[in-house]
Amino acid sequence: MSIYTGNGDEGHTRRIDGERVSKTAPRLAAVGTVDEFNATLGMCVCQARGDRLDNLAEALLDIQNELFVIGSQLAAAGTPLFACVGDGIDEKCIKRMENQIDQAERITGQLESFIIPGGSELSARFHVARTVCRRAERTVIALVESGVEISHVLMKYFNRTSDLMFAFARLANHEKGFADVTWQKPDSQSEAV
Repeated sequence: MSIYTGNGDEGHTRRIDGERVSKTAPRLAAVGTVDEFNATLGMCVCQARGDRLDNLAEALLDIQNELFVIGSQLAAAGTPLFACVGDGIDEKCIKRMENQIDQAERITGQLESFIIPGGSELSARFHVARTVCRRAERTVIALVESGVEISHVLMKYFNRTSDLMFAFARLANHEKGFADVTWQKPDSQSEAV
C-alpha cells in the first residue's frame, strides 16, 4: 500500500466515517493539531533521553500514547464509529498530571517572577510543546463550538497538559543546572548596540 494516494490534492479528505470534507474543517484542524503536539513531544522525548532524564521521557511517552487515543476520539466523535474507539482518557489521567506538576514544583520551588522560554535545550522544547498544546486546546474548543460533542475530560486534559509542559520546562532547567530565564521589562534592558 502506497503512502500517497492523491485523494487530498484538491484540499479535501475523507473523515473516519467516509464523509468527504475540507482539510480546514474544525474536526481535521483539531486532529491535526493534536498530531502536531504529539510530534513536538517526540522531540522532547529525544532531547530528554539525550540529557539522561529518562523519568521525563517516560512521562511524555504516556502523554503521546494518550494523544493517539484522543486523536481517534476526535476523529470519531459524533459518528457511529465512536463506540469502537472507546474512552481511555479519564480523570485518572488528569490526576496523574496534577501529581506530576506538584512533584516538579516541590523540586523547583514556587515561581517568583515571570519567566521566558530558555535555559536548557530541553526546557525550550517544553515551552514550544506548551504553546502547541494550547493551540490544540483552542482547536478542540472550536470543534466543540461547531457542534461536535466530546468528553469534558478532553478539554481539562489539554489545559492540564499545558501546565505540565510549563512545570517540566522548569524541571528540565533545574535538572540540567540552568536557571529559569526571568522576564525583564524592555525599558530596564540596556540599549542594543
